[in-house]
Amino acid sequence: MRLHRRKNAGASLAVATIALLLSVPQSALAGDKTLLVLGDSYAYGFTTDQDAIAIGPTFGNQGYVKPFADYLGSVNGGVRPDLVNLAIPGESSTSFKTGVSAANYPDTYPYTSSLQEAPSRFPLLNLNYAPSAAPNYVTTPQKDVALGAIATAHASNKKVENIVLQIGGNDILGLLNQSAFLTLPPLQQQNLFTAQFAALQSNYVNILGTVRAAAPEARIFTVGYANSFRQTPNLGELTETLTLNANAIISGVSQNFGATYVDIYTPFKNHELELTYEAQGNPHPNATGYSVIAGQLQIAASAPEPATIALCILALPVAAFAVRRRITR
Repeated sequence: MRLHRRKNAGASLAVATIALLLSVPQSALAGDKTLLVLGDSYAYGFTTDQDAIAIGPTFGNQGYVKPFADYLGSVNGGVRPDLVNLAIPGESSTSFKTGVSAANYPDTYPYTSSLQEAPSRFPLLNLNYAPSAAPNYVTTPQKDVALGAIATAHASNKKVENIVLQIGGNDILGLLNQSAFLTLPPLQQQNLFTAQFAALQSNYVNILGTVRAAAPEARIFTVGYANSFRQTPNLGELTETLTLNANAIISGVSQNFGATYVDIYTPFKNHELELTYEAQGNPHPNATGYSVIAGQLQIAASAPEPATIALCILALPVAAFAVRRRITR
């Protein structure tokens, strides 16, 4: 008799357990964690103009983001996080906040290489964005869209577990691409670079502070840059200095906010021709290069999370050299 009751009790418990599982939202069962990716063309996974035109807009599940998301899934019982990649090719740290291209060029799609002369952004290469004004303009800043994505995740009881941020490369490239800059004496070039780096630092503090406040539960990874023009005649020395300065800002501000800085400069150094399209005048990584970045992210993710330290102002030297070559982005 007792055995019969225990069998009934066990059956009832099994039914109750199944009912409870069925009542749990599928998002909680199939992935209650979010990976948010923010930044520029590197974070988007851009390779070449030809690929952008042939493939068309994507959700950014490519470049180094895809293998990193796969890795996060592999250490989470095989459950891949929900990926929200809001990165925009051509984005600078300023346009990240304002939604306006540095030279006020239309933010248009389809992507055409004829527009790359300008420090323009191309949000409509990313399917997470939709035109907000005719003909194809997107004026909502990436920063605001990111805050909306975080709020949406929280409203769905999802944890924004990891955030990847890579921004700042176009701050420098946009400056180098200006015709007036190329004709300035070295001292004036240096003054412009000093102002640009000061703006980058201010913007980075604002971006990281905003993201940290909106998603305090997240581990934030900030990705630096490689010198993708190291082997380019008459340009490699200048871009080496600029890259090191930009990385110092990104690393320093990251430390202030307890973010994990991811170094890609070191593994790319003296291998840029193998890992990027530098030989074609294109600073973006190729498939092998993006795999290297993904590997660096995996190493960083497996290490302990750094602590936040008191905010300090970084004093960074900026060297300038005469520039006589226009960069193709």
